[in-house]
Amino acid sequence: MLQNNKKLEEQLFIVVNDVTSQKAGVPGKWDQTSYKASLVDGGQKYIIRIEGVLTSLGVSFEKVFTIEFNCNEYGKIY
Repeated sequence: MLQNNKKLEEQLFIVVNDVTSQKAGVPGKWDQTSYKASLVDGGQKYIIRIEGVLTSLGVSFEKVFTIEFNCNEYGKIY
């Protein structure tokens, strides 16, 4: 969620409500086990770490992904 900071006159992230993930184009099953969202850069960047287990052809792999979302002063997320 974004919120306008009147003092700084810019948009800032304020909270992550929930993060879910799913596999795309890979045979098998994906089970997300956790996520952790960290707010950095004065509220203009979220770093989200997603962990889970991918099971394919009877073999399970633990996987960890990190995704970054940036917000500019006008509220554009990139």
